Parts: sequence; C-alpha cells; structure tokens
Amino acid sequence: MTRRGSFAYYFVAVAFGSFCFALSFYAHWIADYGWEGMKQAGRDFLFLYFIAVAAGIFPLLLSAFLLRRITARLDWERAWQWVLAGTVAALAVVWALALVGLGVERAYFPQEWQNFKNWFVLLLVGPIMTTTGKPLWFPMPAAAATAYLLFRVHARFNFACDADAPPSAG
Repeated sequence: MTRRGSFAYYFVAVAFGSFCFALSFYAHWIADYGWEGMKQAGRDFLFLYFIAVAAGIFPLLLSAFLLRRITARLDWERAWQWVLAGTVAALAVVWALALVGLGVERAYFPQEWQNFKNWFVLLLVGPIMTTTGKPLWFPMPAAAATAYLLFRVHARFNFACDADAPPSAG
C-alpha cells in the first residue's frame, strides 16, 4: 500500500486539505467580521483546524480518491490538469453531500429513527451544508492547493515505483 504512496497521498489529503479549508474559512471570517474580538487568533485557528479535520475527513478522502481515479483514467500527468480535476471533484463532492444532507434533513423519519437522522446530518454532512452557503471562492483555492500537493505526492511516489521496476527485456 505504501509502495505507491497511498498512505502519504491520503494523509496529505486530510492534513493539508483540512488546513487549507480552515485557512480559507478563517480568511472569510476575518473578511466578514474583521479583527475585532480576535484576541486569541492562533487558538481560534487551531480549533477551526481541528473541526475541519473532524468534519472534512470523509469528503476529503472521497475527493482524493475521485481525483486519483479521474486522472488515472484520463491519463493526466500535468499539474494544471490535477488542479483542475481536483477543484472540480472537491466542489462536486461538497455540493453532493450538502444536497444529501438537505434531503435527509427535510425527509420524514419515524420517531425511532430521529436520533439516526440527527447524528447523520450532524456528523457526516452538517458542516458541509454550511460550506455551501459561502461564496464560490471560499472552497476553490483550498481545493486547488490540495490538488496540487496531491499531484506532487503522486508524482513523487509514481516516479519512485517506476524506477524500482525491473528493466524490461528487449
């Protein structure tokens, strides 16, 4: 599994992707409310990063998986192609999960299933639903930066595996 860099690839997707989304959200927050009341900005950012990791692990892993499959299928090996595909994949995953969350939130569930519904919306798609209320520029730079770093990880491990391959006969 680590020979092709899968562990490093998905670790970067979660760690760096969460950092980028937290940074983007923080910048949006400062643009809306300013620096007033931000006496402990470092602590607030670390808390926001923790929330981004917890809330974003599923969508980030899903986006990274889709990015790897799309680029392999289309045989894309350039950085700009990965950034484009990664941004589109991340936005598609965010919006698809938000639509699922809104559908589940509006759907009728019997009383005994209300706890399941509440936890599903809260844990899996609740934070994603709030992301879609932000402007489109909010997640795009984070998705593009994460896709670029995923390209770098993929290229590094893909090159290492090709170098380790035995020479072909002929």
